[in-house]
Amino acid sequence: MKRPPWGTMASVLGVAAILVYLLLAFGIAPVSERLTLVLAFAIGPAIMAVMLELYHGLAPTHDGRLLRTATVFLLLGFAMLTTMIVVQQAVFMGREANFFVETELPAEEVRRYAFMGVNMVQLGLDVTFDIFYCVGLILLGIVLYRSPEGHKLIGAAGIVLGAGLLAFNVWTFPMPPAEAGLVDLGPATAVWWLVFIVSANRRRRTVADETR
Repeated sequence: MKRPPWGTMASVLGVAAILVYLLLAFGIAPVSERLTLVLAFAIGPAIMAVMLELYHGLAPTHDGRLLRTATVFLLLGFAMLTTMIVVQQAVFMGREANFFVETELPAEEVRRYAFMGVNMVQLGLDVTFDIFYCVGLILLGIVLYRSPEGHKLIGAAGIVLGAGLLAFNVWTFPMPPAEAGLVDLGPATAVWWLVFIVSANRRRRTVADETR
């Protein structure tokens, strides 16, 4: 039986990872807590594999240096995302742990103060991810906007979303934009990736049909 090409497999992997992210971002967990944790941990590595396939597919016809830079920033960003998710979940799981310290404060207050301190670590990692991710998205948007294959609209949208997400996160640092009264553009960038993957696959099939 003929195996599907890696490009198709990478697209399916990317779409699956993005859908998992969107479900988690909106607080939807249709599976057990432990499986949800495994899926969350898999988002970063899965998308990093997709980024490498994306680079391989775009490299022959797009700006080499700019595309390489965008790919490096995105790979670093999703590696940082994995770090952030793992640390975040460890912090949340430890929130209810017993703290064996001698203090006059009630145990619940001790937990709250400890959580507030360590939670700043994962918030810092979150913004670190946003910096690399947004710069990579902006650069990839520029690559697509310059593309001879007619990706101007998708490229422009990537630039705007990446710049907006970065600006909001830096402006409200260390708090996430949504908690500071602004809009979280993270899910919007995930939708952008879905649109781009679908568009790229249509383009690839069209090219394949024309060359037959």
